[in-house]
Amino acid sequence: MSSIGRLRAKILVLPGSEWNALMAKPAVAVTELLGEVRSLVIESFVSIPKEIPIICPNITLLALHVTNFSWEKSAIEPVTLPDLSTLQIVVDREEDLQKIGRWKMPSLKYLELRMSSGFGEISFADFLQEVGKGLISLQIGDTGKSITLFDGIWSALPKVRYFGVSTLSDGFDMLPSPPQDHPLRTISNREPPDYNFWRREIIDVVDKWTRIECISDTHSWEDMDQEILKLERSENQVSEHYCKSDNSVCHQCIYDGNTRCEERNVRYEDAFGRTWAEYKQGKWSVHSYPLSHITHRVQAL
Repeated sequence: MSSIGRLRAKILVLPGSEWNALMAKPAVAVTELLGEVRSLVIESFVSIPKEIPIICPNITLLALHVTNFSWEKSAIEPVTLPDLSTLQIVVDREEDLQKIGRWKMPSLKYLELRMSSGFGEISFADFLQEVGKGLISLQIGDTGKSITLFDGIWSALPKVRYFGVSTLSDGFDMLPSPPQDHPLRTISNREPPDYNFWRREIIDVVDKWTRIECISDTHSWEDMDQEILKLERSENQVSEHYCKSDNSVCHQCIYDGNTRCEERNVRYEDAFGRTWAEYKQGKWSVHSYPLSHITHRVQAL
């Protein structure tokens, strides 16, 4: 760990066990090691000290997994992180989410939130009321877990342009569309490629949420180009089929989503940010991906 201090690392990735051992050292010594760290990624469970703004005063990105045990030896009072712009966090309980909601993060713009036990509507609403006003990108949810949002979500997120979400427990039909003057332009799929229900619902969103400009999905055109070409050549129309596939990619769902988006002049992107038309034209592939586009999507994510 002393080598980190000599290098004055800007980006630091630590296993949770090493982080917890580091937190047992005097705060002065830890500050000497971490004082210039700007991006801190802590793998697995961690303890969260109230001194984190002191030991990492320049931190702009924080990624960690919080559990009930994270708070046992740490003060619960609010933490202030004035320069934190990106927070990637996994929480196990609604109570942990409420505690994070008391943090002061005035510069927060990018939030990725996962909860292993599913979301509670009340605590989730309270959390976004606390931290959502300055967000421009929100990703929420987790693989295979339905989440519940709330009616006032767009007033809690007045600046969000990029919204990534997994399957909604009440469906997109029950979620009010953003106001006409809301800046939301991109909806992103938080499910893996073989979860298809999200895709079936997003077709209706394209019809109803008229200011959406982009749907970002999780498939790759390389994995299904022949199947999509067959559907395209058959001049297949958007189908009304009920997709029962739970563990394989539904090519019809993806074809339908792309067709509806093209009809509405909305981008329908794969996991690498390419539309079907761009992929066919060979503008770029997974192996020749423009750095500027990677940077844009990393910021969005």
